[in-house]
Amino acid sequence: ANKIWQELENYKKKLAHAEAVFVENEKVRPKHRTGFLGLIGQKVDTIEFCNQQIKELTPKLEAEQKTTLKEKQLASAIVFFNSWPAAVSASQTIHSQPLDKWSVMAAPEPRELLWENLSIPFFVRLVRQYAIYVVVFFTIFFYMIPITFISAFTTLANLRKYLPFLKPIVDQAEIKTVLEAYLPQIALLVFLAILPMILLALSKLEGIPSLSHAIRATSGKYFYFTVLNVFIGVTLASGLFKSFKQFVKHANTIVPTLGKSLPGSTNFFITYVAL
Repeated sequence: ANKIWQELENYKKKLAHAEAVFVENEKVRPKHRTGFLGLIGQKVDTIEFCNQQIKELTPKLEAEQKTTLKEKQLASAIVFFNSWPAAVSASQTIHSQPLDKWSVMAAPEPRELLWENLSIPFFVRLVRQYAIYVVVFFTIFFYMIPITFISAFTTLANLRKYLPFLKPIVDQAEIKTVLEAYLPQIALLVFLAILPMILLALSKLEGIPSLSHAIRATSGKYFYFTVLNVFIGVTLASGLFKSFKQFVKHANTIVPTLGKSLPGSTNFFITYVAL
């Protein structure tokens, strides 16, 4: 139906333009070719051709609309009001005692709607929401492992220690300066680049009916992820990775050692925020 409607609207625009041109010069009727980009094909009268196409497409569109009304209706509806107070009153009124029978919310713009989520029942949406929360929790937890490894491994000292073949490169003054300043932060930012897409997909799976609400839910998930993984994870990892052997032998020195190593993470976060 959308394709037919779009085609019908295009012919209406062409017809209006052709009629406007004909009014300016009644001696010459507008003509065009029906082939690719109007360059090839049969040459026809634009006004007659558009009128004919509109007559053929209008019944097709009406038939598609009737089929949609009969077979493809969703368990949701968008209602328009003549005044804002009436809309607010309707949205705050209890229309049904069982919550899953009739729930009302402010409608977003049509382009914001996630149509595939409108037919999801209330309790199914609720179950999905809590299930996604569990998935996000485990995503944050398991994402912390590679982030911790990357933030600890990509320091210049560790690169020289664990990848000795890079010493001739990283010991050059210009390269050394760049690596010390930006390498861990860039590695972390690249690794986090795909995270918003994953979280947005999870937010849509919750059954959220509009794109703006899904984006807002994604922002909330990303905030918790940033706090738990980037700030806490990177801060602890920088100290644990350097003193892991010492912690194994002397477990009671974990807190004092972390306290001494935390100030060393300030340069990382200053550069991270700047990037």
